[in-house]
Amino acid sequence: MISMLTEPKWFKGSLDDMMEAREVVQGMSQRPAILRKDFIIDVYQLLEARAYGADCVLLIVALLSQEQLIELIDATHNLGMCALVEVNSVQELDIALAARARLIGVNNRDLRTFKVDMNTTARVADAIRERGLSLDRDGVTLFALSGIRSHADVVKYEKCGARGILVGEYLMKSGDIATTVKDLLQNVTRHTETSDLTLLPPLAKVCGVTSVEYALAALRNGTNMIGIIMAEHSPRYVQVEEAKAIARAVREYGERTGPILQDILDAHLDGQNDWFHRNVVALREACSRAPLVVGVFANKTAAEMNAAAEAIGLDLVQLHGDEGFEICKDIQYPTIRALHLPDTTLSDGVDAEAVLQQVQEGLANYILLDTTMKGQQGGTGVAFDWKIAAIFTHARIPCLMAGGLTPENVVKALSVGHPVGVDVSSGVEVKGSPGVKDLDKVTAFLKAVKDYLSVASLKIDEEKET
Repeated sequence: MISMLTEPKWFKGSLDDMMEAREVVQGMSQRPAILRKDFIIDVYQLLEARAYGADCVLLIVALLSQEQLIELIDATHNLGMCALVEVNSVQELDIALAARARLIGVNNRDLRTFKVDMNTTARVADAIRERGLSLDRDGVTLFALSGIRSHADVVKYEKCGARGILVGEYLMKSGDIATTVKDLLQNVTRHTETSDLTLLPPLAKVCGVTSVEYALAALRNGTNMIGIIMAEHSPRYVQVEEAKAIARAVREYGERTGPILQDILDAHLDGQNDWFHRNVVALREACSRAPLVVGVFANKTAAEMNAAAEAIGLDLVQLHGDEGFEICKDIQYPTIRALHLPDTTLSDGVDAEAVLQQVQEGLANYILLDTTMKGQQGGTGVAFDWKIAAIFTHARIPCLMAGGLTPENVVKALSVGHPVGVDVSSGVEVKGSPGVKDLDKVTAFLKAVKDYLSVASLKIDEEKET
């Protein structure tokens, strides 16, 4: 099924768009149905839908009286179409069932508050069974609408009895609709557990974010993580209230109310892979659902970091001082441990094996390699030797890379180091103004990261031809 928005004022859709979609799929042997998605309140809109190629129409219970709903369902069937009746609660379900609706879509987003509750579909499914109806063709066919962002979500709704999902906004934001559809329809998590992680799209983290405006700009361009500096000595330090506002904006953008990474990590505890590989699989799954918020601390106690993480609403705690690994045992959130490396001018003296020996399994969930300079850890704008990241990757310790990354060099950094993801701060700032993001640079950096696999594949093909 392809859902076509035809409402012109708020959603910029049109009936012509729907007609064009119908013409595109018309010649297919098993073409998808065309759904008109609009605020339908009158039979005339059903006639329009049929004339412009719709097979199905969306009827929203919250907009209609019982009498209107019955009239519109009957008229839809008489025109040879089907009605997808949208509900958001058990009360609305009863109205739909009384109107003889048998194709029901559960909107996990409450249209009154626009809050998303991913358990709404399960509650409605249970209510259908409690009313003596089956969730099959002989009873009620159930669809889950809104908030679907990963294959894990698809599996969840399939298990509760849904026969279909409707995904819109997530596809539009993905940048690669075809790949995203494939990822939703197959078990990506199982795939990544047995695959080379370097063949997967790199993650991106924009760090040193100092305002909601900068966070939203990065989110709209596809960042997976937003980093907030909680180290007072940093020029990018953010006060707690501003940090709360940024974290709230990230969660609202991802349509979630609480943390998601820890639950996913717990679900992967019994995986067959080693500690770091398993954690990275969980991180990828979490980022596929929604962007995450990382708080960056330096030389704080575990109690201080736990309290700040809870107050702000963090998903991960990043250790960027001299805390070591043991403190991770007392931190109640997933952790990223930064390992500090000298810049490239001093890298001849770096013993990569010695750096590897610092890493302890079972403590920090993730490793970040970053550049250190005298008196400054992080945000240096200077690169370390990226080959060290490649050594980590080869040793099956997948890591994140930071330090001196820019829109101009990030593709090369990825091709040399093969990290799980990249972390940028000063490389997307206005020159000489720590904490002030250059939004054009943010856009360019994230585009380069998201396009990396395509660029790498093209380069490999060109090398084969030569």
